[in-house]
Amino acid sequence: MLKSTAVKNFSKLLLLAARLVLTLMAAKGAFGATTNSRKNSLGTVSYQDNPYIYLAADKVLDAADVEGNLNLRLHPMWTYMLFDQQVLFCGMPLDKMEGVAVPFVITYERRSHRMVQGVGCHNIQKIDSVQTTREVK
Repeated sequence: MLKSTAVKNFSKLLLLAARLVLTLMAAKGAFGATTNSRKNSLGTVSYQDNPYIYLAADKVLDAADVEGNLNLRLHPMWTYMLFDQQVLFCGMPLDKMEGVAVPFVITYERRSHRMVQGVGCHNIQKIDSVQTTREVK
């Protein structure tokens, strides 16, 4: 009789310990879990590096259509005259260039979104005209 109650008590204790272990494992797995796959425990969009590039140019040297994408060759401001820079933009974002005077700043995403002839194309976020010191006075 004593043996059967000891076995029952031991099995109850073992069941209680198993429940406690499962509860602790579930709590550990849920710690910091978010609904989105973010790199931080808060689930917010945060980054250490700027995701945008800002290119200030005072002249468009060439514009070409590369398989339906816009390839611009620009002269960046404050560089010597022989220096130029080419950037391939996804699609033909000509509507963002309407009414923009030189010099201007193009803001585009650092990360390229797809490849066109082995070159990554970028999305333009914004193009702003820049006032020179002569225009301000």
